[in-house]
Amino acid sequence: MLVNNAGIGVGGNIETCDFDDWKRCFAINVDSIFHGCQKALPLMRDWLHDTFFVLNGDTLFDAPLPRLAELLMSTGASGAVALRAVEDSSRYGSVILQDDRIASFGEKAASGPGLINGGLYAFRRRVIDRLGSPSSIETELLPALAEEGDLVGLHSDGFFIDIGLPETLADAQRSVPAWWSSRAASGAAGAT
Repeated sequence: MLVNNAGIGVGGNIETCDFDDWKRCFAINVDSIFHGCQKALPLMRDWLHDTFFVLNGDTLFDAPLPRLAELLMSTGASGAVALRAVEDSSRYGSVILQDDRIASFGEKAASGPGLINGGLYAFRRRVIDRLGSPSSIETELLPALAEEGDLVGLHSDGFFIDIGLPETLADAQRSVPAWWSSRAASGAAGAT
């Protein structure tokens, strides 16, 4: 699983660390942040499993990752996207879903209700070979896969917040604790 701006650790301390492990840790924790989203996946190619998740670091979406992976595996698609219905898709752009296949992505300017890309993805490693350097998952890879009929979507109504704007970050300070408390009260998995 790759989370934008996440890192890994090497077991033990620096005195006992193998240099190859150190280089791997440094490449993921430092180089990938430097290169950002545009280069992280190609840099991590050799360390990823045949299927893996990518989670945007500026969104919280309570979507069922096991179901997203199951959709990817059962359809043979190269990618799967968790989708969320919103009242106004103008900030995000809309996603056109036909059965379980994503047909296209709409422009951000179009207002009104719609399905949006929730920032949670399941991919097969073969998609990395399609990425240039630099490249963008959202503006290059996903539209190309959709056009080829090789991208599926899973609609989920789970809690969603995008903290990419100052006002939504402020809203998250209130809504995330309330959501988490409601999960804990209901005994939802993972809530402690």
